[in-house]
Amino acid sequence: MKIGIIGAIKKEIIFLLKKIKKCKIKKIENFKFYTGYLHNTNVIILLSGVGKVSASIVTTLLIIYYDPNVIINVGSAGSVNPLLKIKNIILPNKTCYYDVDVSIFTYPIGQIPKYPRFFLINTKLLNLAKKCIYRLKYKFQEGLILTGDSFIYKKHMLKSILNHFPLAIAIDMESTAITQVCYNFKKPILIVRAISDCANKYATWSFKKNVKQASYCASQVVEEILKIL
Repeated sequence: MKIGIIGAIKKEIIFLLKKIKKCKIKKIENFKFYTGYLHNTNVIILLSGVGKVSASIVTTLLIIYYDPNVIINVGSAGSVNPLLKIKNIILPNKTCYYDVDVSIFTYPIGQIPKYPRFFLINTKLLNLAKKCIYRLKYKFQEGLILTGDSFIYKKHMLKSILNHFPLAIAIDMESTAITQVCYNFKKPILIVRAISDCANKYATWSFKKNVKQASYCASQVVEEILKIL
């Protein structure tokens, strides 16, 4: 069993990197791939960089060069649900782009032609993750996460997004791109993120303050999953 783990920034993967055993580093197309073992599981951990394009490139390279059985996206996210608080875990059961608009051709906001509007997360992995979260006694929410190439902190931006996706629970800049690549390659995908901010006027300050701790919480969940996989 080989597990690929992707984080956008170093703070989102640093806790897992510190625990990897027999670590080897290989550079592929300017990306570093850290291979080794976590809880006796063969893992490939990598830093994608921020945004949809970087996340897509890294995920494609991961699949082509390492062919993992499962891919896990770990990190932080902004809450768009008032019930979610800082460091709460989110388990997306589906993902969508909030900044894709080809509605002039009758597609709903978020849908790329020839693709589903929503990319679904592997149900078995979701159930496994929930068991691990219960064991850790973390608070979590399952639902829709949205992805776009903007850091959301303005009220009018968030309002526009929620007008199209009123059931969304969180927002980020990579996860839907990763799930789209996994959809193409038929790879099981799981997203484990924790809330670092609330996508409001304090979002930048909150992200800087909380991203490390939020990522630690998400990493703990991933570690529990690796113990079982």
